Amino acid sequence: MSALLKTENVKAYYGKAEILSGVNVEVDRKEVVTILGPNGAGKTTLIKSILGLVKSTGRVIFDGREISKLKPYERVRLGIGVCPEGRGLFPNMTVEDNLLLAGNDLDLAYEMFPKLKERRNQLVKYMSGGEQQMVAIARAIISKPKILILDEPSMGLAPKVLNEIAEVLSELKDMFSILIVEQNAKFALKFADRGYVLVKGRIVKEFEGDVDVERLYFT
Repeated sequence: MSALLKTENVKAYYGKAEILSGVNVEVDRKEVVTILGPNGAGKTTLIKSILGLVKSTGRVIFDGREISKLKPYERVRLGIGVCPEGRGLFPNMTVEDNLLLAGNDLDLAYEMFPKLKERRNQLVKYMSGGEQQMVAIARAIISKPKILILDEPSMGLAPKVLNEIAEVLSELKDMFSILIVEQNAKFALKFADRGYVLVKGRIVKEFEGDVDVERLYFT
């Protein structure tokens, strides 16, 4: 069976600066793959390349179709759900209004995050960082995409909240393929089946199953 999402020799640029230097990654159906790496490694740029938000070369293949020439909104409509770095919420809108921007069927979102249903009329700006991250993930799954892409979902969250998010993602992995980019390896490895280490725009290691974080980065 072919991979659901695949990048082939993707290079990305900001101006003349090359940020990604020929990145090849794959995500199979109902698989959780993580891209680990330090700040500035090119993780977010890889997501933007998949979505068509930066200048890039190489091929992006999704669900058996090359999408490299499609516009960003056309790619998303094919079944890509995105939870961006920084969450991308509208703070002066309510929880429910933020969710409705992604679609009208809120059942799955409220099933995964019951707290959001209770607080659906609250303005997002008055919520904690963990609650805002729940809104961002809930919004990404409303359209029931084929793949869910998460950019640094652990950023700025307390350990207790991270555990709550990890529990939800463990449930979502039975529904969607998931690609998660993270600096926090311990968090990502709680539910990832397989992964890559990205350093200075290059994949330097691939791994699968249970791995030791220290060995992962330093061997």
